[in-house]
Amino acid sequence: MGAKGYVRNLYAYNEWANDLVLKAASALSEERLREDAGLSMGSALANLSHVVRAQMGWRGFWRTSQRQPVPEPPEVGALEWLPEWYGRSHEELRGFVEGLSDWDLGRTLERTDREGKTHRWALWQLMAHVANHPSRLQLTARSQTTQRSRRSLRPRCERPAT
Repeated sequence: MGAKGYVRNLYAYNEWANDLVLKAASALSEERLREDAGLSMGSALANLSHVVRAQMGWRGFWRTSQRQPVPEPPEVGALEWLPEWYGRSHEELRGFVEGLSDWDLGRTLERTDREGKTHRWALWQLMAHVANHPSRLQLTARSQTTQRSRRSLRPRCERPAT
């Protein structure tokens, strides 16, 4: 499998995993979706919104070197907003991935941050980062809600018995 096949499979998996998370979120009330749950971004809505806004923003950057703006979730109706924007994101990402060649995946993209530092990445690196981004949020959320302490995630070093 070439680079394009890998990225196609990665984004198909990303869509499938996002759909599972959205299905679970749809069982929450609007109030519960918005309450601070101790997740990496606070609430479930803030985490889900961050993921879809990152997916769409980065896809815009990959196409035009400009982040694509995505609105914040509405004050009321977030349970309808989420699947709508995830659906748009998945559709646009599918089209983008299908139009790529292995050469495209190796091209270098450049961005200057707010401090004036220039960063350069191969497109495939950014695409891997964005597709794996939700899993990092899920792991952070799981560790924060079940452990509440990063100390408990550190390996414990014990002296060998003498």
